[in-house]
Amino acid sequence: MIAVLEREVMAEKGKSAAQIGTMAFWYGGLGTFSNACIAKLVDGEWQSIWFSASSVVVALVASGIVWLFSRYGHSLEYVKYDAMLGREIAHITKAMSHNGISDEARKRWQNQLEAALEKRASAERDIANGTVDLNKLGG
Repeated sequence: MIAVLEREVMAEKGKSAAQIGTMAFWYGGLGTFSNACIAKLVDGEWQSIWFSASSVVVALVASGIVWLFSRYGHSLEYVKYDAMLGREIAHITKAMSHNGISDEARKRWQNQLEAALEKRASAERDIANGTVDLNKLGG
């Protein structure tokens, strides 16, 4: 039980660090852009007021996007695991599409495909519970 809690805390710390880094990048870039626009306005270039107003709108929209990603985004581990499963599913689907494979081979591929789809359906929960170790899977 304690190990599960420790894994959950570490996963949240990793997710929080990634979100903070993303937000710092966007806020830093948008802050620089907005400051440049304000400097033009202070210098008496009133014709650029629409440019400055649009930069504020861009900053607000970008802040909203960053908030949405940090609120509803997936952890990096989930994204990696989902991509790995997607490649596995694509490989199986491609193998099944070849002509001339036996019914027995097709049945094995179908079973592997169903297992991969089940893994993908429960991927987010499995990552959160710590039942999937990407280091052991090669991800």
